[in-house]
Amino acid sequence: MNGQKEDKIILQRARGCLEVSFAEVRGETTLSNLYQSGSLKALIPKNSIPGKEAIMINTGGGIVGGDQLSISISGGNNTETWITSQASEKVYKSNGEESRVEIDLTLGDNSTSFWCPQETILFNRSKLSRTMTFNIVNTSKLLIIETVIFGRLKSGEFSSNCHFSDQWRIKRDQKLILAENFLFTGKERLYSKANLGNNTSFCTVLYVSLQSGGYIKQVREIMSQSKMTGGASCWNNCLLGRAVSEDPTSIKNFTSLLLKLFSNDGFIPRVWLI
Repeated sequence: MNGQKEDKIILQRARGCLEVSFAEVRGETTLSNLYQSGSLKALIPKNSIPGKEAIMINTGGGIVGGDQLSISISGGNNTETWITSQASEKVYKSNGEESRVEIDLTLGDNSTSFWCPQETILFNRSKLSRTMTFNIVNTSKLLIIETVIFGRLKSGEFSSNCHFSDQWRIKRDQKLILAENFLFTGKERLYSKANLGNNTSFCTVLYVSLQSGGYIKQVREIMSQSKMTGGASCWNNCLLGRAVSEDPTSIKNFTSLLLKLFSNDGFIPRVWLI
């Protein structure tokens, strides 16, 4: 234009790395290492629960196209950990770039971990690719509760035309025992009868433990009492349940009951109650 070279606008993108390790010291779970950089931080509150709680914080206030976040959690032998988030993670509209989140969790012998972040909210025209890898051993216990909401319902955004790729890999004793790939893309496919239909949110619960088979009946009862549409099954010491709802509040109540079921003392992270 008039012989002048047009300057390319470079948008600011967030980079975040969080590494948290726990160890057992004199019969108690203690923090052994904490590394945080960029937009990812963690709080380790003092409370009366047997284990330790780590609250993940994204100081960027959400995720936008092009952001790259990496989270690594390690629970040593005989530890009990709770991993949650300060608030729901909001994924904002993208200008075309894809956001990437990589999560890695490792557990040692006789360890227990509750992975229960608050909801992920996908805004209209957002783009997110998430990879989650969990490495456990035969004697450890792992509970995963993940909730995804499509659209800002309180703002009247009931249909979110977004792109969401979610890959889960669960390995026990270095052997792959569960692999799931989700791909939601485009409004028309997202709300087809074969996918969400009229539902605007879904929840996945996975419990990997030698005792998982003893919980299947109770999980199904909680799902029925919460009036959720979904189901649960158990195989190879893995309990997997999935539910969908038109009302995210129903899923919140459902997941709260699940946490009370699987935690020995009915503990729920305090940030869930705010």
